[in-house]
Amino acid sequence: MKSINENNYETRFPYLNSEYYNNLSDKEEYFNEYVTYVKLLLEFLIKNTSIKKIDDIIKNHEGFKYPIESVDKEDEDLYQYLCDEYLSYFYIRNNIYIERLDKEEKKYLDSLINSNDEFNKEKESFIEKTLIKIINEDPETKEEYYLNFGPGDTREYFALNNSLVIGARMMEGIKPEVFKENKHAFFERADYFEEKCEELKSLLKKELSINVSVIIYNDNSVRNISLEENKKL
Repeated sequence: MKSINENNYETRFPYLNSEYYNNLSDKEEYFNEYVTYVKLLLEFLIKNTSIKKIDDIIKNHEGFKYPIESVDKEDEDLYQYLCDEYLSYFYIRNNIYIERLDKEEKKYLDSLINSNDEFNKEKESFIEKTLIKIINEDPETKEEYYLNFGPGDTREYFALNNSLVIGARMMEGIKPEVFKENKHAFFERADYFEEKCEELKSLLKKELSINVSVIIYNDNSVRNISLEENKKL
């Protein structure tokens, strides 16, 4: 099972449960629950939606001068890190609010920590029952409004507060001198990636019948969990 610690957990954005988190008596338990829920949600999405299919189509696409590569692991943010064993380009960008589970739900989640059992109907039912309350950035209101899931106030990083937010990211790595001579090839690749993100968004909305956003991130719009300054947060 993946593991996270206090340093990289605090690289999340938006960061809206600081009071609860700071008063936790056992942060390690909370981290394990967080990672386990993300794993279950990923398995749910892979089983019930087209996310893995579209991810594989991008991965296996041929014909571009510069292949669409996934981001190096040392350049990942927290969200990518938790999903990279399952998907190459897409990942769950929502924050996971474990504290909203009731006593029985939390007990069930705890029973699955470090479990390697296959995804089954019981796990599927658990995700279906808890998903919206776990990912909603503002469960106190029934109103929907847009919230920033990225740096600054750029519109492309906004999503509804109760959306399933899927992050999308590919390796940008083309040197400036190479880019200058191959702009068309670079933009062709980027346009294809954007088209597939739009296709995924449309499919997920139909498959899940909930609000969905697919946000494309780049090197300048993530908080890299391997960076030295993040270890001091």
